[in-house]
Amino acid sequence: LVRCAPENFLGRLAALLKDSPALHFRARDAPLLAGLYTAFGPAPLGWQAASLLANLAAAWAGALILAEYGVGPRAAALGAVFALSYPNKDAVLFWPMSVIIPASWALFLLATLAHLDWVKRGRKASLAASALLVVLSLSLYDQSMFQFLAWLALPERAEGEARGRSRTGLAAAAAAVGAVLFYRLVFVRLVFGLAYNKQFVLSPLNAAVVA
Repeated sequence: LVRCAPENFLGRLAALLKDSPALHFRARDAPLLAGLYTAFGPAPLGWQAASLLANLAAAWAGALILAEYGVGPRAAALGAVFALSYPNKDAVLFWPMSVIIPASWALFLLATLAHLDWVKRGRKASLAASALLVVLSLSLYDQSMFQFLAWLALPERAEGEARGRSRTGLAAAAAAVGAVLFYRLVFVRLVFGLAYNKQFVLSPLNAAVVA
Protein backbone atom coordinates (compact mmCIF):
# COMPACT_ATOMS: atom_id res chain seq x y z
CA LEU A 1 0.00 0.00 0.00
CA VAL A 2 2.63 2.55 0.99
CA ARG A 3 4.50 1.67 -2.20
CA CYS A 4 1.49 2.83 -4.24
CA ALA A 5 0.87 5.96 -2.20
CA PRO A 6 1.97 9.45 -3.26
CA GLU A 7 5.68 10.08 -3.02
CA ASN A 8 5.64 11.85 0.33
CA PHE A 9 5.17 11.10 4.01
CA LEU A 10 1.72 12.65 4.39
CA GLY A 11 0.41 10.80 1.34
CA ARG A 12 1.61 7.47 2.67
CA LEU A 13 0.22 8.24 6.11
CA ALA A 14 -3.21 9.02 4.62
CA ALA A 15 -3.09 5.87 2.50
CA LEU A 16 -2.27 3.69 5.51
CA LEU A 17 -5.09 5.14 7.59
CA LYS A 18 -7.57 4.80 4.73
CA ASP A 19 -6.70 1.17 4.05
CA SER A 20 -6.31 0.15 7.72
CA PRO A 21 -8.66 2.30 9.86
CA ALA A 22 -7.72 0.25 12.94
CA LEU A 23 -4.40 2.12 12.95
CA HIS A 24 -6.31 5.08 14.40
CA PHE A 25 -6.49 3.24 17.72
CA ARG A 26 -2.71 3.26 18.16
CA ALA A 27 -1.87 6.81 17.25
CA ARG A 28 1.85 6.39 16.52
CA ASP A 29 1.77 3.20 14.44
CA ALA A 30 0.86 4.78 11.12
CA PRO A 31 3.29 7.73 11.42
CA LEU A 32 6.11 5.36 12.37
CA LEU A 33 5.44 2.93 9.52
CA ALA A 34 4.93 5.70 6.96
CA GLY A 35 8.10 7.37 8.20
CA LEU A 36 10.16 4.20 7.91
CA TYR A 37 8.88 3.60 4.41
CA THR A 38 9.67 7.19 3.46
CA ALA A 39 13.20 6.71 4.79
CA PHE A 40 13.94 3.19 3.52
CA GLY A 41 11.28 2.21 0.99
CA PRO A 42 10.64 -1.53 0.59
CA ALA A 43 14.31 -2.48 1.17
CA PRO A 44 14.41 -4.60 4.35
CA LEU A 45 17.79 -3.50 5.72
CA GLY A 46 16.64 -0.14 7.06
CA TRP A 47 13.57 -1.69 8.67
CA GLN A 48 15.71 -4.36 10.31
CA ALA A 49 18.13 -1.69 11.55
CA ALA A 50 15.22 0.23 13.11
CA SER A 51 13.99 -2.95 14.78
CA LEU A 52 17.49 -3.69 16.05
CA LEU A 53 17.80 -0.19 17.51
CA ALA A 54 14.45 -0.60 19.28
CA ASN A 55 15.57 -3.93 20.74
CA LEU A 56 18.89 -2.47 21.86
CA ALA A 57 17.06 0.44 23.48
CA ALA A 58 14.95 -2.07 25.45
CA ALA A 59 18.07 -3.94 26.53
CA TRP A 60 19.83 -0.71 27.53
CA ALA A 61 16.82 0.40 29.58
CA GLY A 62 16.72 -3.00 31.26
CA ALA A 63 20.37 -2.71 32.19
CA LEU A 64 19.82 0.78 33.64
CA ILE A 65 16.92 -0.49 35.75
CA LEU A 66 19.17 -3.20 37.16
CA ALA A 67 21.88 -0.62 37.85
CA GLU A 68 19.33 1.33 39.92
CA TYR A 69 19.25 -1.68 42.22
CA GLY A 70 23.03 -1.76 42.57
CA VAL A 71 23.61 -4.62 40.13
CA GLY A 72 27.16 -4.72 38.79
CA PRO A 73 28.02 -4.04 35.14
CA ARG A 74 28.43 -7.69 34.13
CA ALA A 75 25.19 -8.80 35.77
CA ALA A 76 23.40 -5.79 34.26
CA ALA A 77 24.71 -6.77 30.83
CA LEU A 78 23.35 -10.27 31.39
CA GLY A 79 20.03 -8.70 32.31
CA ALA A 80 20.11 -6.78 29.04
CA VAL A 81 20.50 -10.07 27.20
CA PHE A 82 17.46 -11.42 29.03
CA ALA A 83 15.55 -8.27 28.05
CA LEU A 84 16.28 -9.17 24.43
CA SER A 85 14.59 -12.54 24.95
CA TYR A 86 11.16 -10.92 25.36
CA PRO A 87 8.48 -13.41 24.15
CA ASN A 88 7.73 -11.73 20.80
CA LYS A 89 11.38 -11.80 19.77
CA ASP A 90 11.16 -14.29 16.86
CA ALA A 91 8.39 -12.34 15.15
CA VAL A 92 10.14 -9.05 15.82
CA LEU A 93 13.42 -10.09 14.23
CA PHE A 94 11.91 -11.54 11.06
CA TRP A 95 8.92 -9.27 10.47
CA PRO A 96 10.31 -5.75 10.10
CA MET A 97 6.94 -3.97 10.34
CA SER A 98 6.58 -5.20 13.91
CA VAL A 99 9.27 -2.74 14.97
CA ILE A 100 6.35 -1.25 16.90
CA ILE A 101 6.55 -4.10 19.44
CA PRO A 102 10.14 -3.66 20.72
CA ALA A 103 9.78 0.12 20.44
CA SER A 104 6.72 -0.03 22.71
CA TRP A 105 8.53 -2.32 25.16
CA ALA A 106 11.58 -0.05 25.24
CA LEU A 107 9.40 2.96 26.02
CA PHE A 108 7.71 1.11 28.87
CA LEU A 109 11.08 0.12 30.36
CA LEU A 110 12.15 3.75 30.14
CA ALA A 111 8.90 4.67 31.89
CA THR A 112 9.81 2.22 34.64
CA LEU A 113 13.25 3.81 34.92
CA ALA A 114 11.69 7.28 35.21
CA HIS A 115 9.26 5.99 37.84
CA LEU A 116 12.15 4.58 39.85
CA ASP A 117 13.95 7.89 39.68
CA TRP A 118 10.82 9.71 40.90
CA VAL A 119 10.28 7.29 43.79
CA LYS A 120 13.91 7.29 44.90
CA ARG A 121 14.89 10.93 44.27
CA GLY A 122 11.62 12.86 44.05
CA ARG A 123 12.33 14.53 40.70
CA LYS A 124 9.04 15.86 39.34
CA ALA A 125 10.39 15.78 35.80
CA SER A 126 10.78 12.02 36.15
CA LEU A 127 7.18 11.70 37.34
CA ALA A 128 5.95 13.52 34.23
CA ALA A 129 8.32 11.53 32.03
CA SER A 130 7.07 8.19 33.36
CA ALA A 131 3.45 9.07 32.58
CA LEU A 132 4.33 10.43 29.12
CA LEU A 133 6.41 7.35 28.29
CA VAL A 134 3.52 5.07 29.27
CA VAL A 135 1.29 6.96 26.84
CA LEU A 136 3.90 6.76 24.08
CA SER A 137 4.39 3.03 24.71
CA LEU A 138 0.68 2.31 24.47
CA SER A 139 0.33 4.46 21.37
CA LEU A 140 2.49 1.88 19.59
CA TYR A 141 1.34 -1.44 21.05
CA ASP A 142 -0.94 -2.86 23.75
CA GLN A 143 1.39 -5.26 25.56
CA SER A 144 2.13 -2.88 28.44
CA MET A 145 -1.43 -1.74 29.13
CA PHE A 146 -1.43 -2.96 32.74
CA GLN A 147 2.25 -3.68 33.29
CA PHE A 148 2.63 -0.54 35.41
CA LEU A 149 0.91 -2.54 38.16
CA ALA A 150 4.21 -4.42 38.52
CA TRP A 151 5.53 -1.19 40.05
CA LEU A 152 3.59 -2.18 43.16
CA ALA A 153 6.33 -4.75 43.80
CA LEU A 154 9.20 -2.25 43.80
CA PRO A 155 11.02 -2.39 47.16
CA GLU A 156 11.38 1.40 47.43
CA ARG A 157 7.65 1.98 47.60
CA ALA A 158 7.47 1.01 51.29
CA GLU A 159 10.37 3.14 52.54
CA GLY A 160 9.52 6.46 54.20
CA GLU A 161 8.67 9.34 51.88
CA ALA A 162 9.15 7.07 48.90
CA ARG A 163 5.89 5.36 49.81
CA GLY A 164 3.89 8.49 49.03
CA ARG A 165 5.84 9.13 45.84
CA SER A 166 5.22 5.55 44.76
CA ARG A 167 1.48 6.07 45.13
CA THR A 168 1.68 9.30 43.15
CA GLY A 169 3.67 7.58 40.41
CA LEU A 170 1.18 4.73 40.20
CA ALA A 171 -1.69 7.20 40.05
CA ALA A 172 0.05 9.09 37.22
CA ALA A 173 0.56 5.85 35.30
CA ALA A 174 -3.07 4.86 35.86
CA ALA A 175 -4.15 8.28 34.58
CA ALA A 176 -1.97 7.77 31.50
CA VAL A 177 -3.57 4.39 30.81
CA GLY A 178 -7.00 5.94 31.39
CA ALA A 179 -6.24 8.68 28.86
CA VAL A 180 -5.20 6.07 26.28
CA LEU A 181 -8.37 4.06 26.87
CA PHE A 182 -10.49 7.21 26.59
CA TYR A 183 -8.81 8.03 23.28
CA ARG A 184 -9.45 4.53 21.92
CA LEU A 185 -12.93 3.87 23.27
CA VAL A 186 -14.45 7.36 23.06
CA PHE A 187 -12.39 9.85 21.04
CA VAL A 188 -11.81 7.62 18.00
CA ARG A 189 -15.49 6.66 17.92
CA LEU A 190 -16.65 10.28 18.11
CA VAL A 191 -14.11 11.78 15.70
CA PHE A 192 -13.50 8.98 13.19
CA GLY A 193 -16.68 6.92 13.65
CA LEU A 194 -14.76 3.76 14.48
CA ALA A 195 -15.75 1.32 17.23
CA TYR A 196 -12.90 -0.29 19.15
CA ASN A 197 -12.08 -3.55 17.39
CA LYS A 198 -10.71 -5.63 20.26
CA GLN A 199 -12.03 -7.24 23.41
CA PHE A 200 -10.71 -6.96 26.94
CA VAL A 201 -10.45 -10.42 28.46
CA LEU A 202 -9.35 -10.65 32.09
CA SER A 203 -8.26 -14.16 33.01
CA PRO A 204 -7.22 -14.86 36.63
CA LEU A 205 -5.74 -18.17 35.49
CA ASN A 206 -3.60 -16.50 32.84
CA ALA A 207 -2.49 -13.86 35.35
CA ALA A 208 -1.48 -16.61 37.77
CA VAL A 209 0.51 -18.41 35.08
CA VAL A 210 2.29 -15.20 34.03
CA ALA A 211 3.06 -14.36 37.66
